Amino acid sequence: MLVNVVNIIGNEATNTPAFTSDLYNQEETEVFLYAINKDSSKDEIFAEISFCGQIHIDFKINTGAQVNILPSQYLDKLSPKLLKATQRLTSYCGLTIPYVGVCNIPCHYKNGPTQQLTFYVVESNTTPIIGFKASKDMNLIKLVLNIEESPVSKYSDVFKGIGKLETECEIYLKDNATPTVHPARKIPLALKQKLKTELERLESLDIIKKVSEPTDWVNAMVMVEKKDGGVRLCIDPVDLNKAIKRPYYPVPSFDDAVAELDGAAVFSRLDARSGYWILPLSTRSSYYTTFSTIYS
Repeated sequence: MLVNVVNIIGNEATNTPAFTSDLYNQEETEVFLYAINKDSSKDEIFAEISFCGQIHIDFKINTGAQVNILPSQYLDKLSPKLLKATQRLTSYCGLTIPYVGVCNIPCHYKNGPTQQLTFYVVESNTTPIIGFKASKDMNLIKLVLNIEESPVSKYSDVFKGIGKLETECEIYLKDNATPTVHPARKIPLALKQKLKTELERLESLDIIKKVSEPTDWVNAMVMVEKKDGGVRLCIDPVDLNKAIKRPYYPVPSFDDAVAELDGAAVFSRLDARSGYWILPLSTRSSYYTTFSTIYS
């Protein structure tokens, strides 16, 4: 049985709520339902609701329903006080769904607190339905407002910091390499504070470290403003690049890379903006990449 309520139309003139405890005095309202049928699906979820601690009935949990449905066959067991009501239950296609009245019955789920629920009693031999509000009040369902947060919470250790690979990178220089020292480049006054803030941030992330002793190599630093107002720091190792021994190996072409993807069905797009930062340099090699700033 499927009951998905899409709307409840109240009396706009009197501002009468759709449901009140005094059902006799309610103005006529119309409750729309998608459909009602007797068939059950294996994917449906049921909960055993207890009445008076002795009577147990399996209700189908339907978070799309705003009302609770109780077939009349259970009236003899529960003996509730049946109240008249003026609401019309209307199916999605416009057909009126007949019901004999409404009743308020105290019930609970397992060891949970007792709830006073309102049920629409229908004469057809259908599956009992418990709607969204009742399911939430009885803790039958849990609201998940943003499922995209779940992986971040579940694997929180993966999303901390920049990350660092275990293998250290080594830089090898040519035998005839001559060290060079570049002085700190001038920075506009308006950007000095941004530079200082970014240097402190990179140091806190263990991306850079201050050097207090003299070094043979000192590279120039380049600062670029980003569209979001931040800054990007780079070094300009023009002389160092000329002195590095290059490892020679064939670089895969685009066609080679595409061939490796043959038969693949799932692809991921990764943002590698901080990709080089996860490759730590050995202590010896790190001194080759020393750079100067107006602060140190």
